[in-house]
Amino acid sequence: MIAGQKRPFSLRFRLIILAILLLTISLGLVGMALDSAFHRSSEAGLQARMESFVYLVLAAAEANEDGVLVFSEEPGDPRLNQPGSGFYASLSGDRDGWTSASSLGINLPETVQIQTGETDFTTASDENGNLHTL
Repeated sequence: MIAGQKRPFSLRFRLIILAILLLTISLGLVGMALDSAFHRSSEAGLQARMESFVYLVLAAAEANEDGVLVFSEEPGDPRLNQPGSGFYASLSGDRDGWTSASSLGINLPETVQIQTGETDFTTASDENGNLHTL
């Protein structure tokens, strides 16, 4: 061997480096896939709970003989009467609307008319810009 000339890395060393690199990349991809699946699963569970919550609120509402929504003092869940509880509700019809007392200080998004049987999950923010899933 000539002085000053470096010896090439051994085949074993190169295979170990390649295995570490491939393992790191594959574990990163698996982690991203698991995170995405967990996020979708959590969101689907949250939407299912929120849908049952909507039915609970709707059960507390009645329409009087003029077709105006009338809510009982207890709107189905006591957290709807507690400002800052994290539970907010807003209903609107053609002529009237209702917003829960818990939404004090929260900028709820504009209600959008949707077709019967459809659902729409949006995000609200408070005065500080903190997001709240609705």
